[in-house]
Amino acid sequence: MPTPPPTSTQNRRSAIKARIKAKSPDKIINYRFRLLLVCLVLLGSQVGLAVRLAYLQVAAAPFLKAQARKQQLAPLSARTYRYPIADRQGNILAKDEPVFGYLLIPSSFQTIRSDRSILGTDCKSAC
Repeated sequence: MPTPPPTSTQNRRSAIKARIKAKSPDKIINYRFRLLLVCLVLLGSQVGLAVRLAYLQVAAAPFLKAQARKQQLAPLSARTYRYPIADRQGNILAKDEPVFGYLLIPSSFQTIRSDRSILGTDCKSAC
């Protein structure tokens, strides 16, 4: 049964104190037990993760390596060619051709020395 709201702060404080005194000590939660329970759950989860990690590293390693190689070295599907696109007069506007692009990064190559001894001959006329 709800109590009516107190009208003044003094009445509110006395009502709160009365509610605190009315609680029996066996209903108060044992915080040490709760802390111990949380610590045990966290410790158990860490042990479980460590056991799973050991299983994956030791027992399942050969299977997982083979599966990774199989996924990485999967054969590419055959390339499907599309028909060329032509206008009404039969002129080909677009056609599907394999195109290869190359990307050269200058910083990945050694710098070319301007030493003439690289060529093996004196290149005064060619240089």
